[in-house]
Amino acid sequence: MEHSSPRSLSIVMPLYVDTPWRLDYLRKCCASLARTEIPTGVKVQWYIFDDCSPLAWDACLVPLNHFAPTIHRLAGNRGANSTCAEAIAAGLTMADYTVSIEMDMLVHPEWLVRLLELERQHPDGAAWTCFNAFYHPVIERLPDGHLRKASLSGNLLLVGRHTWCPPATDLAQIRAECGHKTWDWSFLHRAGVLRGRAAVYCTSPSYAQHMGMVGASYRRGELDYDRAMDFIDDTWVERTLVPQVREVWRSAEIPLIIKGSLLLGYPKCLLKRIARPFRVPPHERVYRDEVRQSQ
Repeated sequence: MEHSSPRSLSIVMPLYVDTPWRLDYLRKCCASLARTEIPTGVKVQWYIFDDCSPLAWDACLVPLNHFAPTIHRLAGNRGANSTCAEAIAAGLTMADYTVSIEMDMLVHPEWLVRLLELERQHPDGAAWTCFNAFYHPVIERLPDGHLRKASLSGNLLLVGRHTWCPPATDLAQIRAECGHKTWDWSFLHRAGVLRGRAAVYCTSPSYAQHMGMVGASYRRGELDYDRAMDFIDDTWVERTLVPQVREVWRSAEIPLIIKGSLLLGYPKCLLKRIARPFRVPPHERVYRDEVRQSQ
C-alpha cells in the first residue's frame, strides 16, 4: 500500500503505577524523554494513558511539560494488554503514525529522529523500532547497518494506520493465536510477521534501553530478559542495572530459589555484553561524555 512518511505522529505511554519502584521507573523515563529531539516537519502529540493507577504519579511528568502531554485516565483497571492496544488505536485516530513507549524505558535524545529515518529507509515494514531487544532474533543485517528481525518488542514500536492490525487482548486468545502472553505478539501474528509474510525493522545500534528487570514473557534466570546489548549510551549498566540487581537481591519478596537463578543469570548477562562489544560513533561521544560528567 502506498503511503508517505510520518507528517503527524502521536507518542502514547500506557502506564500503571502501583509500587514505589514503578514510580521511580516513570520518573527516570520522563527525564529521559524530556531530551527528545523532534524531527523537522513532523507534528508530534504526546498522550498518557493511565490504567487506573493506585499511586499518584503526576509529578513525574513535570520534565515533559514543554511537550504538553494529554492525560487520559481510564475509569477502571483493564490490564496491560487492553490498555496498550487501546492507547495505540487511540493514537492512530489522532495521527498517521503512533509510537508506543512503556514507562520503564530510557531513550537517547535522537531516538525519534533515528526511528523515523528507519521508517523512511524501509517503508515496506509492518512496524519499526529503535530498541534492539536481543530476545527477538535477527533475520539479516541490512546494507545500511540496520536489522530485519523475526519479531519486535512492544516497547518503542512505531506503527502506521496502514500497518496496524488490532491485536487480541484476552490472554487465552493471545495464547491460542501465537502461544505468547502479550498484545504485541498478537499484533505481529495478525500482521503476518510471525509467518514471514511481513517485515519488521530495527535500528542498530539501539537508541533505547529497558530498565525493567522482568516482564510478562520473562524466564527465570534472565536478568537481561528484554534488553538491548547495543544501546548507544553505554553508561546504563553502571547507572541502572547494577543498582537494580542489588535491590532485587535484597528484596524479601524474592524467594531464595529465584535468588539462586538470578545469581546464575547476572554473570550470563555480563558475559553476553562483554562478548558483544560495540563502539560509540564519534558523533555520539560528546553525548556520552555529557552523561558521565552529569553523574
